[in-house]
Formats: sequence, structure tokens, C-alpha cells
Amino acid sequence: MKYNFQKHNVGIMINSKILASINLFLIPIIGNGKIGFINKNEKIIINPQFEEMKDEFFTEDSLVRVKRDSKWGVIDAFGKVRIPFNNQEINKYGDGLYEIRVGLGGRDSRGLVDSNNNIIVPIGVYGNFYYYKEFAIIITLDNKCGAMDKHGAVIVPPIYDSINWTQKTDPILTAKLGDEKIEFNLNLLR
Repeated sequence: MKYNFQKHNVGIMINSKILASINLFLIPIIGNGKIGFINKNEKIIINPQFEEMKDEFFTEDSLVRVKRDSKWGVIDAFGKVRIPFNNQEINKYGDGLYEIRVGLGGRDSRGLVDSNNNIIVPIGVYGNFYYYKEFAIIITLDNKCGAMDKHGAVIVPPIYDSINWTQKTDPILTAKLGDEKIEFNLNLLR
């Protein structure tokens, strides 16, 4: 269970020995009600400026989702913004992919970017994304389901009523169109 020190406006005191034992590259701190990050030598690396955070800096290559001015972005362990702060929400997938959500015209719109903010799927093309390990991402379009690879190439067109994952010896997508069921072996589609 996590205790939200920021919400209760309290902190925790630790000594250098405890700080050195923490298994993180950067450790979150609170300053003036904002989140920042220090290293194990107690040096502030990223000044407190964030309202919330998701993820942890386990290594110097880690990326962390943070919220600033009520918008989400992604930063690296040196404070460089990797995905700009203009998103209502960011969901982290494997393989360095991020689903970004913004409000456009009074409705949520989603897109998919990589960790360098390169667009994989532009905002608003598909309704939802459902990540399945490294194999595929289920997509929805006009209440129909399909699948794409992690580069945004459609491997199963979004024409099916539903799609489910089935893990046999190979990763299988089972699509339903009316009463018909069709299986797609993802190893053969990549």
C-alpha cells in the first residue's frame, strides 16, 4: 500500500544509509507540494514541479509519466521531456509505446506514440487500444475490432464484432463476425 505524503502535506526523514539502500536511480521528493527527484548523493536532479507521477526511475534509462499544470507528459532521468505535457492521460505499454489521450471537441481522442514522441497512430484514428504483450494491439473503429502491430501496421482489419486473445503454443487472436469465429496466429502475421 502506498501512502500519499503529498496529499497529507507530510514528509518522511531518512538518513544517507537508508537513501543509499533504496533500489532506484532517482528517488522522488516533495518540495512546496510538488514532486521532484534526487539521486542517492542527495543532489536534486529534477526540481520539484510535478503534481503526480506514475512509474519509477529504476535506471538512468527509465522514463516516468508525470503531471504538470494538469497535463501528463513523459520525462527521462535527466529531466528531458520525451512526450510533451498536453495529454489528459498517458498509458504505458511495453516496447516503449504510450497511448496518449486528449480531449478534442468534447470527446476523448486517443493516439499511440513511442518514447521519443514519434507518432505511431495519430490521435483520433481509432477508438481504443488494448495492448497484448509484444504481439499485437487490438484496435477499435466504429464499434468494430481489429489488430495492428507495434509499428501501427494493421494486421487484422477492424471489421470484427469482437476479438479475444487465446494463448496456446502460439499467440492467437480469435475474432468473431456474426456467428463465425476466425483464428489468427500472430506469429504468422508479423
